[in-house]
Amino acid sequence: MKILVVDDELPICDLLNEYLSLNGYEVSTAIDGKDAILKFMENSPEVVILDIRMPGENGIDVLRRIREMDEDVKVIMLSAFCDPDTIQEALQIGASCYLEKPIELEFLGRTLIELQKKK
Repeated sequence: MKILVVDDELPICDLLNEYLSLNGYEVSTAIDGKDAILKFMENSPEVVILDIRMPGENGIDVLRRIREMDEDVKVIMLSAFCDPDTIQEALQIGASCYLEKPIELEFLGRTLIELQKKK
């Protein structure tokens, strides 16, 4: 399964890349919204792990653009500081779920397995 990880914090991208790669996923990373859209178009991932708060184009903006291109891709929203209204907006736009940072890697792994079952 192809996964795109989008986070402006490089250590988080690196951590998720390492964890997901070790678990057999094909991973690409992006550090901002513009790069995320380019990598999304290039790689056609089945899952996007997307930070909500990023400089420039935020995760909600990127989610909207992804939904315009692909209604079926699974999108996991991530954030350490997110209000309930933003979470609700992301879910209404089409996010599959929301996970809080710091992310528990085993929980992320279980979430990915559940998303695979919902194809």
